[in-house]
Amino acid sequence: GLLVSGLIIAILLAFILARSLTHRQNAEIELRTREERFREMTVNIPGVIFQFYARPGGEYGLYYVSERAREIFGISPECNGFFERFAENVVRESKDEYYSSISKAVETQSNWDFEGEYIKPTGERVWFKGVSQPKEKENEMVFDGVLLDITERKQTEEKLKMSEERFRNMMEQSPFAIEIATPDGQLTDVNSAWMQLWNLPKESLPELIETYNRFSDKQLID
Repeated sequence: GLLVSGLIIAILLAFILARSLTHRQNAEIELRTREERFREMTVNIPGVIFQFYARPGGEYGLYYVSERAREIFGISPECNGFFERFAENVVRESKDEYYSSISKAVETQSNWDFEGEYIKPTGERVWFKGVSQPKEKENEMVFDGVLLDITERKQTEEKLKMSEERFRNMMEQSPFAIEIATPDGQLTDVNSAWMQLWNLPKESLPELIETYNRFSDKQLID
């Protein structure tokens, strides 16, 4: 009787142990699967995912930085010292504003949204946009966010600005009166020759653009 009872207990213990090991193995497999999916996601996102913390006394740091920091910003994603390494490469003209934007987001517990220029260790200049959302935890604020490379967008904006300036200069230098209006006749811009043609002072241009519509101009209608 004792032998049978002991055998039954041993079988039950073996079954419980095997089941426990199976559950643990399944949990480990699920964890590895989730981690792999997360790594794939961070690689495919066109930016650097980060988790930033701010503690009382002005202590800043990172809990997580995705691997793309190497590719986009040319620095190690190692959390220890990442804040200082990144800030060091923000261009001098933007650095004060960069620090102020972070301090304001931490103090007001609000979203962080900043655009600035960054110089890689290679000397290459890139533009970045940082956005993050805060959540309050015990004794600290934690920001989940992303750093995006917006260099291409900035270059396009700069080209457009230069094109607009060239057009504006050509328009101003023209001896002929030029006006630009919307399809419904609302005036949007004129050159100096146009103002001279109508004997109007330059000071009246803002009001003119705000109120003048060529389709309601009696002189043109008549």
